[in-house]
Amino acid sequence: MSGWKLKEDNNILKKIEYHENIQYKIYYRSSCASYDYHKLWK
Repeated sequence: MSGWKLKEDNNILKKIEYHENIQYKIYYRSSCASYDYHKLWK
């Protein structure tokens, strides 16, 4: 997992990282300090 970065803007942020042929969509929760990430395979 050296191909992606995690950044926080404010509270809710939707960031899409591209790593080779894999699309990672990361959802940040404003109500929690932790983040939930979902892997979307293209």
